[in-house]
Amino acid sequence: MATGAPQIVPSERQVYEYIVDGKTYPSEKPVLKASEIMSVAGIDRSQGLVEVEEDGTEKSLKPDDDCNVEGGKRFKKPPRFKRG
Repeated sequence: MATGAPQIVPSERQVYEYIVDGKTYPSEKPVLKASEIMSVAGIDRSQGLVEVEEDGTEKSLKPDDDCNVEGGKRFKKPPRFKRG
């Protein structure tokens, strides 16, 4: 029996997760700008961002670089060097 009321169908949006300095963040988009990741993680743009590949190699990213966050990509703040 149809009552004429609209049926609510839950939307099945894909949620992507990425990790920054050990903390997991969700995203509805598979590709983010490095600046978006830095903003969400509370990293100052002047510090930059490092992508950590599965084999442990690291790649420095500029704020305007595109980052594919599918598959739980890992990122971190670049190391800070102190004299002394």
